[in-house]
Order: sequence, then structure tokens, then C-alpha cells
Amino acid sequence: MSRRVLILSTLLIILTVSCDKASLDSDMLSNEDINVSFYAEQPGYEFDVDIAYTRAADNAYEIGVIGFPVYEKDSLSNALIGANLASCSTGLCNAEFAGVIPGYITPIDANVGINFPRYNNSALEVYSYIPYVPDEDLLFKDSTCYLSVNLYDDCFSTDYLYSGRVFKTRADYTSNGKFSLQYKHAFAKLNLNVTVNKAIFNILQYVKIEALEVYFNKSGVGYINLQDGTFISDDSNPSYINTPLNVVDEELLINKEKLTITIPLYIPASMRITKINVRGRLSIANLPLLLPLEVSEDDLNFEQGKVYNVDIIYTPNI
Repeated sequence: MSRRVLILSTLLIILTVSCDKASLDSDMLSNEDINVSFYAEQPGYEFDVDIAYTRAADNAYEIGVIGFPVYEKDSLSNALIGANLASCSTGLCNAEFAGVIPGYITPIDANVGINFPRYNNSALEVYSYIPYVPDEDLLFKDSTCYLSVNLYDDCFSTDYLYSGRVFKTRADYTSNGKFSLQYKHAFAKLNLNVTVNKAIFNILQYVKIEALEVYFNKSGVGYINLQDGTFISDDSNPSYINTPLNVVDEELLINKEKLTITIPLYIPASMRITKINVRGRLSIANLPLLLPLEVSEDDLNFEQGKVYNVDIIYTPNI
């Protein structure tokens, strides 16, 4: 009898030890609401964030966040396959956030709480981008999600950022308390440096740059892939192909030997510039100024997150 009691006692000890701490913690976590706070990281490329406009208060960036409820085992999966806004986690259906970079970002709608799913081994798969666009400008297709953009609307002046896929488990978040979104630049930055040499200033007050015309080999209407930031041009809209792009209306006051104005453009790696025209007038004489610059498509092979400079030098000859 005593031997039988000993065997039962041994089995009881084994069963007690097998209930490890991790599974107990997981069960307790699944019964709690774990609020999520997102931290926006500075882009890790060669130039800083340079967004041309915002609509959010206090000069904060407009940020879109899309999140999907998944499991820990889905760390190598793709929640965008067959997804739509109805598939999103509560409060992360293209939610609009605002904040500074680097720093924590908060939902525009303060009444919306962002939490991890309340089931065992839960996780969130998140995609984020800047600047925010409304739901109708999102397209779920080809196992990914796209932003619908018209680069001509803002004269290629917007620095589009994307985080790509960010995966975080509920357990990991509770242990370190940080959900970081590392942003990257979707486009290359092209600085057009227009320089006017001081020539015959006895009759000139200033040179007025009326327009910068840039011609492209593809349409600037298309889609940005939220997974990798690549741009797909919608070539079904040929009216935008090789269309003049008027960018600036600046006056260059003549007080130096050389006057330079820099116009930054943000251009997808899939596009090329084929021609640039600088149009303006010489002030007092009111003479038209045209500086055409033929650009070979092989001269500028754009890469995401890289900075390029084109120097355009004009010397008045009257």
C-alpha cells in the first residue's frame, strides 16, 4: 500500500512541474486588455524627413496605421493575403495617427483604444505610412496593400514614408513595452540646384524663375506598395506622360555673385526624367529666360532613400 501511495505522489509532482510559468502567464494575459502604443523611428536612410505639408495640429505628421490580428506562429506569414479593411484589428482599420519623429504617435480619435487580441499567443502585424490617405485611396490586391497617389497633384514634393511589415507578439510587447515603427523613404530625393551667375547687374534687379518644367518617361499616377515602398505607374493614363511640371514661382534677388535656388523633388526609382526646362524673366528688361536641359535616362538611376543633385547654371548673355 505504501508503495502505491509513493507512485501516486511521484506522478503528482511530475504533473505539477509540467505546468510551466509561460503557459500560466499566457493564460492570464489573454484575459486582459493590453493597450498598444506605437513609437515612430527616424528613417534610416541618407536624408531626413521632409514632408511638404500636414493637416494635423501642431505640425505633427499625419500617419496611417493598418493592423491585423494574428498569432505568434504567423511571424513568417503575410496577413495581407486576401485581406481588406474588414480584416483589420479593432481601431487599426487605416487609423489616422499624429506625432513627431522620433517619438510616440497617438490616434486622432482619442476615443479609439488600440489593444492586442484577447486570445492566447496573439500578435499584431502592422503596416504604417506617411502622409495619411483616406480609405478610398487604399487598394488591397496581389497579396499586398497599395496607396493610390497622384504625384502631379503636389508637384512631386511629398516625401512618402513606409514602415513595411512590423510584427509584434503580445508576450514580447508586455515584456519590453515598445512597438517601434521604423520608417523608410519610398522615393529618391532629387535636388535641382538652379544657379544664375551675376553678369550685367547694371541693368538687372533680379531673375524671376517662373516655372520649372520636368518631363518624365512614365505617368506619375499610380500606387505605392506598403510592403516595400515601390511605385507602380498607371500607364493607362497617358495624359500625364511627359507633362510639364511647374514647381516654383520664386524671385532671386541679385546681391551675390551667384544666386542659387534648390528645388527638392521626390521621385520613384521606377521613373526617369527625360527633360528639364527652366523658365523665367530678367526683371527690368522683362526678357524671357529659357534654359532647356536634355537629360539622358541613363544619367540618373534613382534608388530608394538616396539623394541626387542636378546643377543647372545659367549665365545671362545680353
